Amino acid sequence: MKRPSSHFLLLLFSIIVPTCMSLGQPVRLQKENALHRDLERSSGSQPSTSIMTVNNLWLKHKSYAPVGYDTLNFHGMSYPKQIGDLLDGDNLLWAGKVLDGQVPLIRTGGGTWRSGFVAGGITSKGVAESPASPSVRIYRIRPDFGSADLRLDASASYGVPIESVTPEMVASVHDQYDTDWKEWPWQKGAPFIDKNGNGVMDPGEIPGLLNADQVIWFAYNDLDESVCRGFAGDPPIGLEVQVTFWAYKDIPVLRDMIFKRYRLMYKGTRTTGESATIDSMYVSQWAFPTIGLDLGGCDSLLSMSFVFSDNVVFHRPPELGPAVPGGNFGEYKKFGLPIPGIGYALLQGPLIAGSQKDIGVFNFSTQRGKKNLPMTSFMLNATGDPIGEPPGGRRSRWYWNVMRGYLPLEEAGDRRWIAPDGVPTPFMLAGDPVRQTGWYDGLGKTWSDGQGGIGESMGASLRRFMMNSGPFTLALGDTQEVVYAIMASSAPDGLYNVSYLKYMTSIVRGIYPSLDEYVSEQRSRSSVSPQPNVPFEFALLQNYPNPFNPSTHISYSIPRESKTRLVILDLLGRELRVLQDGVQKAGNYVLTWDGRDERVAMVPSGVYFYRLVADRFLLTKKMILLR
Repeated sequence: MKRPSSHFLLLLFSIIVPTCMSLGQPVRLQKENALHRDLERSSGSQPSTSIMTVNNLWLKHKSYAPVGYDTLNFHGMSYPKQIGDLLDGDNLLWAGKVLDGQVPLIRTGGGTWRSGFVAGGITSKGVAESPASPSVRIYRIRPDFGSADLRLDASASYGVPIESVTPEMVASVHDQYDTDWKEWPWQKGAPFIDKNGNGVMDPGEIPGLLNADQVIWFAYNDLDESVCRGFAGDPPIGLEVQVTFWAYKDIPVLRDMIFKRYRLMYKGTRTTGESATIDSMYVSQWAFPTIGLDLGGCDSLLSMSFVFSDNVVFHRPPELGPAVPGGNFGEYKKFGLPIPGIGYALLQGPLIAGSQKDIGVFNFSTQRGKKNLPMTSFMLNATGDPIGEPPGGRRSRWYWNVMRGYLPLEEAGDRRWIAPDGVPTPFMLAGDPVRQTGWYDGLGKTWSDGQGGIGESMGASLRRFMMNSGPFTLALGDTQEVVYAIMASSAPDGLYNVSYLKYMTSIVRGIYPSLDEYVSEQRSRSSVSPQPNVPFEFALLQNYPNPFNPSTHISYSIPRESKTRLVILDLLGRELRVLQDGVQKAGNYVLTWDGRDERVAMVPSGVYFYRLVADRFLLTKKMILLR
């Protein structure tokens, strides 16, 4: 396959992926239709699960961590919206040499499949909030909750199709937004717009950050001995982690992206000495995508990782056999949608001392003489491959090795991964699958230990990865923070998704940390009356209103004279109505569909697609008709 051209990428960047949820119950709803039970409140209003819903990525979170599996603080993601599961789990790990007079020296904390944390912050050294406290919960806000249509929120929260949402469900979601807004725990560290910079949320100042349209915040800690040891076998150190997720709904470049910040605060246990430090500390972003036919890799220069579907087999050794769809491959195909890709970008690594020329970022402000660490190593493993999972019992050495860019097994010592060209590297699969250069997933060889041991790729299958950053030192009382962007792409095939995810990363890197200024500028531009200029991109916008009854408007743009065809399709892909078929000059167009087919018969309530074919571009979106 040829590499996508820069012209294609610029056009692809403007494509808006389908944004509307499906009627009925696709996989995401079937799996999560009991979410409302977590949202039901006990004494004091304590939802333990929440969901981000304002843009194309829908993200579920858990703020509690009982012993056992299914204890992720991040509980999965669907894209577009409720169509299919793109990601099954996500968590943060750390490893380092803990110099507190206790053993072992090398310790690990955090979580992957399971977590070593429980809900709540640390109020004083060795003392945590009670997870049963009414104020220990997951908080979610959106500034427009009083005026917004919350039916989609309610559909996601209660795990029901939108036509099954009741006024009571909407009222419950509204009330929870109102409660969280009024009880926003800024005293604990939840972000707010601090206009005067005094660190206090004064009258007139509001919850939130960086002009975000939706924000989620919660905190957890490792002070529960049994839960902490249940993850990697290590004792608590007194680490509090504050988690903030935020997203934007109306900014084109950010509609397929969610941001998250982890703050790591070393507060100590009751026995931690005042001089305690964590030396050679690393943080790791662990994730488990579930696209289907997965391949993955990283870009060490962009500090980003990606997983994409091998739905177009670009290089597959015969000995690997045919690709077998897995994960949620079939769910996307059922709706006639491209198989998406997913990417993670480390936008802000741990802050360390630098030269006077360096400028670091902390709390979205710059600090001269500091610098942020990039991604310093990467590992990807597949279901059934020789790397496997950390052994039972103590897992610290396994994670410690991986985070430092070495082979995971303790007996391997400090040995780097060996790429197929024989060069040691801390970055697995940092080649380019688009250009088919370097070490990329799908070649057959996955890794070598430099001593004759070679791990063979298991072919396209479920992938998991760890993207790591370090080392740094965390002293008792110190705070570190890392910021990631999670993004998705719905380009025509897997390789285009890789290119687009890298392109998105480069764009957001140019914006961060000035997201608030960028968002303000974009909203200001969109509020200005449009000028009669020729559009520079092919675009198909979301219909309005949506859901609708009895009619809706469909807008699209073409940058040059083209033969265009706009049709309405049902869930089976059958054409119901042709709204446009012929040559059109460059410009912006708006057509209206009255909810009728070619025979002028009214179609029933349900999910419908509208598809624009213009020049070589094919764009599809979804809409809901509610009669």
